[in-house]
Amino acid sequence: MEFDLLRAHYDRGVRCSHPLEFGVVEASRLCYTLLGYIRGESGTGALSKLLKTTQYEIGVDAGRELRKPHELRHPSVDFDWFEKRVAKYERKIAQDREYGLAFRGQADVQHYIELNLDLLRKSPVRFQHDDYHPDNLIVREGRLEGIIDFNRCDWGDPVEDFYKVPWFTTTVSIPFARGQVEGYLADRPLERFWDRYNFDRPQSPRQPGLRARRRHGLVAEEAG
Repeated sequence: MEFDLLRAHYDRGVRCSHPLEFGVVEASRLCYTLLGYIRGESGTGALSKLLKTTQYEIGVDAGRELRKPHELRHPSVDFDWFEKRVAKYERKIAQDREYGLAFRGQADVQHYIELNLDLLRKSPVRFQHDDYHPDNLIVREGRLEGIIDFNRCDWGDPVEDFYKVPWFTTTVSIPFARGQVEGYLADRPLERFWDRYNFDRPQSPRQPGLRARRRHGLVAEEAG
């Protein structure tokens, strides 16, 4: 599935690795994927060596490039992302209660989410890279060369691909982060982008207590 999606992106002109081969080694019960190599350095290492204006320009390019994979729609008309997302939110709330986890203002945040669920229902369902930040972007000679690491991909509101900006992008380069948002929204801004970001973002708290329990095997990690 991941290989086929990557091939669909590559064929549509997304700057990603060239998917060359997928196979299975029956004797070892292993599978493999062979991808073309993108020359350059991760954005995490490269951006700090560049002028801030160049960092911003690469961010603009990265934002525009992200629009391309987001054009891919879910192949099944029966896929109900709204129900999936609400169920995931409810599981997280239940886990918080079970382990006594809370944060300041939690009741207000939950009230806001539950009042605005209609935003979630109206959100487009598109391909998500789900790990889009400088460490998964290749930079070469001051330019964006490509996108890597599609193995966390998912489906849902494309706005969710901006959730990691405060954690993993601004810590590397604020000019790049600003450029990524402005490049993504340029020419054809998404309807109610910030409303959807501000609504969806509280549904994915870092939950440090819960993450610590997961590290120690006390809570099962969930996919999607």
